[in-house]
Amino acid sequence: MLKSLLVVWCTCSFSLLALESVPGFRGNAVRFENIRDYLTREKGLEADFSAGFTVSLYCQADAPWCHNTEIIGQGRLFAIRKRGIGDGGFYFKATVDGDERDIVWTPEKFPGPVNTWLHLAMTYDPATGLGSGYLNGKFISSRSLPEAFPTVKDFSLRKNNYPLNIGRAHDGAVDEVYIYNRVLTGAEIEALAAGQPPAGALAAYLMDDPADLGRDSSGHDRHLQVIPGVTAGSLPMLGSSIPCQTLLEHEALTVWPRPATEKTYNLDQPQVLGQMTEPLAWLARHEFESFQLVLSPRRPLTNVQVSVTPFRQGEHELSLELLQVDYVAVPVLSNTGSKSGTVFGEAAAEMDKSGGKIGYYPDPLPPLQPFAQQLPGQSYTVWVTVRSRPDSPAGLYHSQAEIKADGGVSLSLPLTVAVWDFTLPEQFHSTNYGCLGLNDVNRSDPEVFYRHCVEHYVTPTPLFADIAVSRSADGTLSLDTAAFDQQAEMLLGKYRQQVLYFPGWGVYNTPSAKDALGRKWQGLPISREAGKLTPEFKDLFAQYLRLTAEHLRQRGWLQFARFALTDEPHGEDDFAICREFAALVRNAVPEVKIMVTKWPLEQLIGAPDIWCLGFFEHDKLQEARDRGEKIEWYPNWHFLIDRPLMDSRMFGFLMWKYQISGIFFWKLNQGWNTPKALKIPQFIYPDGRILCSSGMVIYPDAQKLPIASIRWEMSRDAFEDYEYFFLLDELCRKNPDRAEAIAARTLMQQATAAIVPGYEAGRDGKQIFWKQTKWESDAGKLQDFRRQLAESILKLQ
Repeated sequence: MLKSLLVVWCTCSFSLLALESVPGFRGNAVRFENIRDYLTREKGLEADFSAGFTVSLYCQADAPWCHNTEIIGQGRLFAIRKRGIGDGGFYFKATVDGDERDIVWTPEKFPGPVNTWLHLAMTYDPATGLGSGYLNGKFISSRSLPEAFPTVKDFSLRKNNYPLNIGRAHDGAVDEVYIYNRVLTGAEIEALAAGQPPAGALAAYLMDDPADLGRDSSGHDRHLQVIPGVTAGSLPMLGSSIPCQTLLEHEALTVWPRPATEKTYNLDQPQVLGQMTEPLAWLARHEFESFQLVLSPRRPLTNVQVSVTPFRQGEHELSLELLQVDYVAVPVLSNTGSKSGTVFGEAAAEMDKSGGKIGYYPDPLPPLQPFAQQLPGQSYTVWVTVRSRPDSPAGLYHSQAEIKADGGVSLSLPLTVAVWDFTLPEQFHSTNYGCLGLNDVNRSDPEVFYRHCVEHYVTPTPLFADIAVSRSADGTLSLDTAAFDQQAEMLLGKYRQQVLYFPGWGVYNTPSAKDALGRKWQGLPISREAGKLTPEFKDLFAQYLRLTAEHLRQRGWLQFARFALTDEPHGEDDFAICREFAALVRNAVPEVKIMVTKWPLEQLIGAPDIWCLGFFEHDKLQEARDRGEKIEWYPNWHFLIDRPLMDSRMFGFLMWKYQISGIFFWKLNQGWNTPKALKIPQFIYPDGRILCSSGMVIYPDAQKLPIASIRWEMSRDAFEDYEYFFLLDELCRKNPDRAEAIAARTLMQQATAAIVPGYEAGRDGKQIFWKQTKWESDAGKLQDFRRQLAESILKLQ
């Protein structure tokens, strides 16, 4: 049975209610859709908080919370946030000594159930450095910042003019927001929760007036501006006239092909240049390749059905998958524009603006279903993927496409693809992996996800079951590995994957120096002094490392194990704690490779075996390779819906040019837990910067099973491009003096220089910046080089 999409993609109309007045805990409340609708005061509260603050509100979630959802916040002054999706809770932050710190960090004591009104309140007293949190009028927990941060001397709050925002990432309602510039007592907060607010509020937002949701009832006129969201109304369809050769011209419709590397928009129309006679795709043995069949009706059609017979050469047949190109809304373009030195995030490249327009963009690839209606002036696209076997004979493979519609339309057209006479390896030479969020996926059949990722040459992490670690009263650790072993046997055994981030720990669990302070593992404090691990934690963690490694060794999996240090470490304290963790891992389990999401820095040399960039400082990268270290890359900004597809396809050429051994996808399914957000796939940075679908290259269907995106398909093709270079390089090494080998070497240099002219960071003292990030946007040029690489392989075999 065909999968049905979780989101209705093809309607190409986009209208959602946003910032509406709804019944509140008392009176009315304001309801947010988590679609960038919120309330704001651009200059903040413009108040003196030197004596401390109290912030309180009622909130209710309509759907599972997003990770790090901010309910209320004023820049880096204070914030109430929700951690995790299902089992996480609320925590409270303030900026002290110039650094944003957790003033209350017991999220497990502040649960956030859906469809339940909760009263949250936080206080902070700069005189004592004490932060306190309240739930439903009752004191829950506090944190002494002088104890948590003994090296900090000044715990005061400083006035700032950052915007005050309410509901910025909230899917649900907010009611009765009160803000004071003093620390309320427990009795006052209990009264506040009961609807009896103490006098003297700096601002009070009761949300009772539907016509003025941001009204300040405190008498100080600190009113909020309504930001209605970016999804109200209908977005335009996009498209243009596309020069092309056709496969079929009929009074009912025109059928024309497009390469997978070109986006087909709703309003694209063929500018006919003759009949297509070449194969629609070229591929090696053991390779995937895709192309598009575009249907442009000349009159209204209903119940349009497209089928394709298997591609055959005699008795030999290629695997075939038929998908359809669907569309998502892009009401705001990705904010990638930046000047050199001002790039936000280490994994970002310096990019110009997308050059796109707001509207509907092709991206999800659900299984092909009949088109209920096709209208003239629009185009409808079938995505065809073929896969050759390792023993598929070279040559042409033929198929037949059948198109039927109501009213007697019945058309047939031949299709041809070609297989080159060489084979890509069973085990690819790049090591690619991505984080799969398990909180909102269908866990009934993990193999569906494993197979989907492996078929895109990406190892998913974590596994669907982890090692359970427990500590007895005498301090001895024990492991429950049964569920983990079953999953590991499938992914590492059956699917022959080679990346396993340390079970029981994972990719993102190693804390920064700041986060390690006051945090515990198995009941023991990780750190009491910034940048240093406690002796008791070291002893226990070393026991865990050895115990887990021995189990992995017995199962034959230790060779794949990795340990991830602090994510994007910054500053001397972070570098110090990275060195401490690295030494701990190396001493306990020297076989395990250590990865850090950073470019080679002097302060970290000796800690990691694998550098995951970050910035490209080519002299530093070569020094790292000379030391025997590997270089990987996590190119977050290269997978954006409103950017050219070449952003996601140029990897193979870049990886070969700069000796990058693998790609790290920071997230594969970001946003699956928020169905509304899937209608406009966006990732929003804390400063409000929008990136269209960063972290989500796989969509969910109605059963929460994986559906590919076009960007995901491009990355698969890029990894196959890398294998073309690898295979040709091997042949050149075997035949170094042949004229064909010399020509092939020149070709590889020309190809990488043309597709990626430059990708390089520079340095001005301690300041690092992007010097040049330039790559070809014309996919046709890449395809030409790919064919030349294939022809060189054929000559040298």
